[in-house]
Amino acid sequence: MRDTHANQAALLLAADFLANVLGTRSAVPRQQAGQRARQGVR
Repeated sequence: MRDTHANQAALLLAADFLANVLGTRSAVPRQQAGQRARQGVR
């Protein structure tokens, strides 16, 4: 069960990393959404 949560967290981190590398404008709001998603997962 924890593996799935770890995978989701890794995917979120990867998405944020790619967004930062690409320098997309949605990088900041996506980080906020990621934090909300993490809280939702808990």
